[in-house]
Amino acid sequence: MAKQKKVPSFKQNPSPTKTVKFVERPEQILDSRISWQFNLMDSDGPWKSLPKQLNKHIKTIHAYEKQTIGQIFHEQHEYNHSIPIGKLIPRAQKRLKDLHINVEILHRLRLGGRPRLWGILEGNIFQILWVDPSHQVCPSKKKHT
Repeated sequence: MAKQKKVPSFKQNPSPTKTVKFVERPEQILDSRISWQFNLMDSDGPWKSLPKQLNKHIKTIHAYEKQTIGQIFHEQHEYNHSIPIGKLIPRAQKRLKDLHINVEILHRLRLGGRPRLWGILEGNIFQILWVDPSHQVCPSKKKHT
């Protein structure tokens, strides 16, 4: 009796608009300094990323430029990390759809007590999306955050 060939089953088909991105040597990225890209900045939504909002936090943003991706997202993981889209508030998820941004995670950087900078990290490039002054996009369940 011949063995039947196993066929994997899927709960859903992968999205044709999402692409798998990988880095040949991820350790190179961890040792790279962060750089910024501004082409995705949302200037109309509830968390506008206008120069005025960024300018309020320019010293903190500049301080991040002196650090590597590994320092920012691994050594300071408690404050700076990735968040799955499903954990964002529904309003933020809807805004991403409105902007035609089809990603599975966003990254956030702490700019101070409550303010956060949200974006997409590709390699060492942080594509700025939102400035969230009140920590609304993904509220913390911890007290005083």
